[in-house]
Amino acid sequence: MIRIVVPDFEEMISDFHKQTPVIQSNWEINANFPINTPTELFIARILYPDHKYLLNFEIIKSMLQSVGFVDIRKCKPGETKELNLATIFYLKEDQRIGDIIIEAIKPDNSVTSSR
Repeated sequence: MIRIVVPDFEEMISDFHKQTPVIQSNWEINANFPINTPTELFIARILYPDHKYLLNFEIIKSMLQSVGFVDIRKCKPGETKELNLATIFYLKEDQRIGDIIIEAIKPDNSVTSSR
């Protein structure tokens, strides 16, 4: 199983179009960027220094499928098929705003030979 939590580019665009009010404590952004308006926040989120690419569900799903993952789905904080990890995931993910959570399974591809 793989679980991925990354900023959701579609959420960024949606917030920009809705002109979602800026609540500075909600975002992990570079403190040197002005973030007084929704437009400034949008730019600061895109230019966050440790993210090299903007992702959404379709891009991540395609990448995971290309390397053999199946049952690829969006999750809410703590939502998982691995029930013993649900509480841990929830505690780590619940306060994440603007992120997408994706979980996928890679089936056991071991092949047995009759040789």
